[in-house]
This record gives sequence, C-alpha cells and structure tokens, in this order.
Amino acid sequence: MAAPPFARKTQQALTFMAGFCDTATFIHVGGVFCAHVTGNFVLFAASIARGLKTEDYLKVLTFPVFVMGVILATHLIVRSMRGMTGAFSTTLGTISALHWLAFLLSFTALHSVDVTITLILVVALGMQNTLHHFAPGPLTTVMTGTVMNTSANLTKKYLIRCESHEQQPQPLPGLGMMAAFLLGCTFGALGAFYGGFRYLVLPAAMSLWVAWSRARGESASRD
Repeated sequence: MAAPPFARKTQQALTFMAGFCDTATFIHVGGVFCAHVTGNFVLFAASIARGLKTEDYLKVLTFPVFVMGVILATHLIVRSMRGMTGAFSTTLGTISALHWLAFLLSFTALHSVDVTITLILVVALGMQNTLHHFAPGPLTTVMTGTVMNTSANLTKKYLIRCESHEQQPQPLPGLGMMAAFLLGCTFGALGAFYGGFRYLVLPAAMSLWVAWSRARGESASRD
C-alpha cells in the first residue's frame, strides 16, 4: 500500500519540525534525541564509560516509546487506507495533537514534566517517521539519507554528465530539506536555551498547518 507523496512545502515543514524538536530535547533534557533515537544508544554507551546517571536511562527508554509511535501510526494509516478515507490526515492530526499537548505541558512548574514532554515528542516523531513507510519520498526526521542522495545527485549533475536519455538528477528538493532541517535545529537550540520547551509552540503551529493542508488535499482528491 502506498499513499501519494507529500508536497515539497509539507516535506520542508515536517523537516523543520523534526530538527526543532530533536535539538530542543537534546539541549533541554541533557542530551536526549526525540527523533534520532538510535543516536541515544551511542550516548548511553558513552554514559556507561563515564558513569551512569539517573537521566541517562531516559535515552534507552526512548526506543520502546518510539516503537509505540510507529505501531500507533501504522494502525491509523492502514485502517484509513482500508476505509478509503484520507490516508494521512488522521495520523497528522494525532501528531499535531501530541505537539500541542507537549507545548501546553511546558507551562507546568514541575521539573519532571520535561521527561513527559520528551516522551510525547518521541511518540510524535515515531509517528512522523512511519509516514514515510507508506508514502514515497525522503525521510523528514533524519537527514543522513537526504544528504547522501543530494550529494550523489549533485555529483551526477555537475561532475558526471548524464546521458541525454537518462533522467536528470534533482538535487534542489534535498537542498531545501537540508536547509529546513538546519533552520529547525537552529530555532530549536535558541528556543530551548532561552525559553525551555515553551517555544514548542512553533512546531505545534506548523504541525497544525501540515495536518490541515493534507486533509484539504485528500478531501479534494476524493471529490
């Protein structure tokens, strides 16, 4: 089963959100990724070498929580496809609700709420990752594959001349996503440093636009 690919602006918005949230939790919660959860294994192993602290166990906890997000998104998407309803609108709406919940919890005075917010974002980013299992296109949550594909396309376009009958490489979409990710990381870092998690309002607002935009597109395609 496959769904239509995301529009370029939607890809860039999702990429910005991932970069913002990943950097915000990394800075605000002492080195914990919410999107690049496999990186938390590396950080946990490094923590073993220097001596484990209580907060280090959160790095390992992100993995099963991330899987929960994948399971939830898969269930929602498959059910939507079988019911011939919007493939992604329900899932994107759920992701948006999680982002808004994380933002609203940031106004709670309890220090322990930071852990809760981080785990909520892990679920949201796990769900966002799962979107790309069903729709063609590059991942919006981690940039390793995008950097590789963009570099290869630039090489083929400018260093290795393609034959006239070959499809011309398109590096611009990848460059746009990399720029959006860098911008998200920058804003996430500044937001976490100056305002903690309260600046999560930015990816929350963006997630609402993404969900609305996709729902409108899926509704139009059914008419």
